[in-house]
Amino acid sequence: DDSRAQAELAVARIQLVQAEQAEQIARAGLAQWLGVEPAVVEIASSALLGAAPALPPGSGDAARHPAAAAQRAAVDLTLAAQHAIGRAYFPRFSFQTAFSVRGTGATSDDARLSGLSGLRPRTSNWAGGVTATFPLFDVFSLRARREIERQNERAESTTYDRMVREINTRSMQSRAEMDGARRVADQTPIQLASARVLEQQSRARYEAGLAAITEVADSQRLLLQAE
Repeated sequence: DDSRAQAELAVARIQLVQAEQAEQIARAGLAQWLGVEPAVVEIASSALLGAAPALPPGSGDAARHPAAAAQRAAVDLTLAAQHAIGRAYFPRFSFQTAFSVRGTGATSDDARLSGLSGLRPRTSNWAGGVTATFPLFDVFSLRARREIERQNERAESTTYDRMVREINTRSMQSRAEMDGARRVADQTPIQLASARVLEQQSRARYEAGLAAITEVADSQRLLLQAE
């Protein structure tokens, strides 16, 4: 009995070390997401034995996930590139205008003006025109570039569809884990209450000489696991 008790004690100590290690790792991970030091994180365990919160009503829209939204923007980028390439073959029209003014010291009948008449601007002129630019020899390169962007669109769309499916799958898995954890949490108070009663009864039987110390050790181990 003493050897078995020592073995049970060693197992309990190992479980305690493992539990403390898991707590430190989880605390460090939570502190990383919160952006604080691990020592600042405090666990409020008073409500752990209360009623579990209700599950969210729905799984949400996977298309609104930030990763899916970013991938959808990549698809829209390829569509915009195709639209721009499709319009690159259209002719471009440019409008030019010019205006000038000059001074002259003579008239149209070859008569010279006196004084400083030639320094003052008095004769003006203007011009207007239209220029059309047409990329005649770019048709083959534009066609190749548009085909490249079309293939890019297919690749990005495939990635977007795969990402949405993965998000939906992870959402379903998370809801299954939440549902299982909730069902386990509903049974935990019952398990804890039963373990406490069993430990009290085993201790009373041992003190009355009706049970061995190993029965008390087993009941205490079950109580610790329930806690």
